[in-house]
Amino acid sequence: MTPVHEQRVTLSVIVIGRNESARIDQCLRAVLAAVRDISGTEIIYVDSASTDDTVVKASRYPVTILQLRPWWQITSAAGRYIGYRNAGGDYLLFVDGDTVVYKRWPAAAIRFLEEHPDAGGVAGILHEMFLDAAGGKVAFKKNRYGQKPHTAPVTTFGGTAMYRRTAMEKAGSFNPWVRATPELEAALRIRRQGYRLYRIFAQMAITYAPQRESVREVLRRANSNLYAVGNTYRYCLREGTGRRYVRERMDFIILFAAIAGVYAASAAVFLVTGTGLPFLILTALALAAGCVYGIRRKSLYQVLLSLIKRSVILYSTVISYATLPVYDPETYPLDAVVIKRQGKGRTVN
Repeated sequence: MTPVHEQRVTLSVIVIGRNESARIDQCLRAVLAAVRDISGTEIIYVDSASTDDTVVKASRYPVTILQLRPWWQITSAAGRYIGYRNAGGDYLLFVDGDTVVYKRWPAAAIRFLEEHPDAGGVAGILHEMFLDAAGGKVAFKKNRYGQKPHTAPVTTFGGTAMYRRTAMEKAGSFNPWVRATPELEAALRIRRQGYRLYRIFAQMAITYAPQRESVREVLRRANSNLYAVGNTYRYCLREGTGRRYVRERMDFIILFAAIAGVYAASAAVFLVTGTGLPFLILTALALAAGCVYGIRRKSLYQVLLSLIKRSVILYSTVISYATLPVYDPETYPLDAVVIKRQGKGRTVN
């Protein structure tokens, strides 16, 4: 599937979403307002087989709408991959469907990339509004990544960021088969091509997300394979970026596995031989560390949640490495359902 555009496109905005009925209007209205004064712009919404009325709502706006088929593997990376394959812009702004982009962000990002040819991508200040199960607002985290008043190179982005098209053409776009940390997996390949990624001190977006610090969200992410770090590591090994992926994503997993292994071994020794001193010492140290963490977080619940979360991530890492297959990106199907075609060009197979 090769994009064929009737005129030059400066910016392609690729919005992805699944069952975003509550947020898609707000998201698309913000995108349209933000690109109004940028000539040569197209907007592509890629829907991940929503079962609500997200597509119906998105159809009211002047955007191209593509939909992944329900029997395909559905990942955030797949939506971005299909959007990329249909986009023609020199710059690619990826936006999650639960996110509201600030009006001045696209122009600021383009200006930065034009002034910094070494930049493969750029992101800005992201705020997060956390929601409960009913969609109510429960907490707000300002400047999630703690961006300081200066430009700084970073290792990766979240779901919302702008990339230079030539950087993705050289390194490859998002791998549609990657379930966990697809942004980092793509960032490693982009950086290997000699590009740098930057986060600048400019307002970028607000994202509306489920509260991460809950057992419910930990289990949801585990069931969605969002903790399938082991499978992503296998991709990185094949791409030659495995060692860097371990350093940037898996160090805490390996540390937790080592601690858990030593603790389990001491417990086994205690049960078999009756020698309990190592086990008791480790138990005391674990309790002390938990108390310190609980005092800092002012919550025993957070201590237990942290232990549960790390255990689930470790389990998911091991299982996904051993059981989930590794496919080439080129094997992902491209014949997405065309709900609506709008804008600067058309796509041919």
